[in-house]
Amino acid sequence: MYTVETAPNVFSVYGLASTLACPGGSASTATVPNGPLEEGDSGAAVTQLQQVLAQLGYSPGSVDGQFGPNTRSAVEAFQADHAPPVDGTWAAQEADAARDLLGDDGVPWQELATGVAGPIRFTSTVNQTAASAGAVLGVCSSPTSLNHYRGAVELLHTDAGNRVVNELDVENYLRGVVPKESPASWGDAAGGSGINALRAQAVAARSYALSQNRYGYAKTCDSPSCQVYGGSATRLSVTGSAYNSVEHANTDRAIADTAGVVRLRGGSIVSTEFSASNGPRTAGGSFPAVDDPWDDVPGNPNHRWTRIIDADRLADAYSLSSASSVRSRVDADSAFDGIWANEVDLGDGRVVSAWDFRNRFGLPAPGFELVPITRHVSNAGGFAFIGDSVGESIVGSCCGQAFLSLTDGVFSTEFHDAISSRRTQGGTIDDGVAAAQRVPVGTGLVVVELGYNDAPSQMGD
Repeated sequence: MYTVETAPNVFSVYGLASTLACPGGSASTATVPNGPLEEGDSGAAVTQLQQVLAQLGYSPGSVDGQFGPNTRSAVEAFQADHAPPVDGTWAAQEADAARDLLGDDGVPWQELATGVAGPIRFTSTVNQTAASAGAVLGVCSSPTSLNHYRGAVELLHTDAGNRVVNELDVENYLRGVVPKESPASWGDAAGGSGINALRAQAVAARSYALSQNRYGYAKTCDSPSCQVYGGSATRLSVTGSAYNSVEHANTDRAIADTAGVVRLRGGSIVSTEFSASNGPRTAGGSFPAVDDPWDDVPGNPNHRWTRIIDADRLADAYSLSSASSVRSRVDADSAFDGIWANEVDLGDGRVVSAWDFRNRFGLPAPGFELVPITRHVSNAGGFAFIGDSVGESIVGSCCGQAFLSLTDGVFSTEFHDAISSRRTQGGTIDDGVAAAQRVPVGTGLVVVELGYNDAPSQMGD
C-alpha cells in the first residue's frame, strides 16, 4: 500500500492484493504520459505525471492536475538523476526513462480510497512484541528494499511538510536503539559481565527518550541529533525471505532486564545524554562533570587525537594576515568543564566557538588544545620524496597532507613522487628507478620509501 497527498491533508490510498511491491518497483503500472508537458499545463496528463513522480520518489506537491513550480522541481530532479538535460519539460525521453524504472509487469496498483483526511495510519495485525524482526510492518526505502518497524507508521501533514512517524511502545523502540548506540557484542565481553554496559545503555536510552518532547507529532527523532533508531530490520528484496535484523539477543536481554527502569532527579525523568567517548572527562553542563578514566582503552581513537592544520589554510579560513596568534582558551561563559569549555581566539579581536573551528577543519570533537608548531630549522638545500602507496598516504592529496604542512618552508625546494603499486624496478607502472631519475640534480636530501610491492626474489641485487 501507499498514499499520495492530493490536497493539503487529503490523501488517496493505493494497494496491491496479489503481490508484494514498493511504489516505483516491478509491480507498478502507473500510466506514464508521453508529453510534452511543461509549467502552466493542466489536465489528466498532468495528474498522471504527478502520480508517476510521486511513485518514483520525486514529490510534485499535490496531485491536482496543475503543472506548477513544485511539479517542475520534481521533473528537474528526475531529469538530473535519469534523463538530462535538466529543463523542467516532460517529454518522450523522460517518459521512456520512467517506464524503465517502473518496470511494468502487468500487476496494477488499485485505488482503495480517495479524499481521505489525514493522518494516514498503517498497521499490521502481527504481535508487535513477539513477532520476529522481519515479520512486522515494512516501509519502502527504495523501489526494491524496505525497513521494518514495530508498531504503526503514520503519514502526517504539517505546515513544515509531510512527516512519517513510527508510533510504538518504548520497550520495542529501545530494541532498535540500543544496538545502534552500543555494540551488542559487549554483552559477551569479560565472561558475560559486559551485559551490564548494555543494561546501563538501555536505562540511559529509555530515560532520554521518555524525557523528550521534540515535536507536536513525535517525542523524539531517529538521528544522531536525538539517538539513532534503526527500526527492527532491513530487507534488500521486497519479495525475498532474507532480512538483516537490527535487533540482537544481547540488547533485547539488557532491555528486558531493566524494563521500565529510568533515571530520576527531583521526581522527573532525566534527559540522560550520552556519548561514545568523553576524552578524559565528561563535559558537565546539566550534569556534574566527572573524570572518565575508562575512556582510555586500546582501540579508542577518540580518547586522544592529533591533527595538523596548515597555518596558511587556517589564515585563509578566517581571512587572517597571519595565523601566528591563533590559540585556544577557556570560554569563561561556557556551561561546560575542562577541554569542553573551549573557544578560539583568532588574534585579531575576534573569537569563534570551538564548534565552529571543529566543523571548519573536520576535527573529531570541539574539546581540543591548539599547540603551535614553530620551526627553528631550515635547510637551503632541496628535498625529494619517492614512494609507493605507503608514501602516497604521507604526501598524497588523499590524506590531509600533514607531512607537507610540517615541512612547508623548511627546504628551498620540495619534490614528491609517490604512487600506488609502484615497484623499485619493473612492473607495469612508473617504477622507483624512473622516479629517481627525475629528482633534480643537487637535491640535498632524498627519502625513498619502496619495497612494499617488490617480491623478495627480486631484491638480491
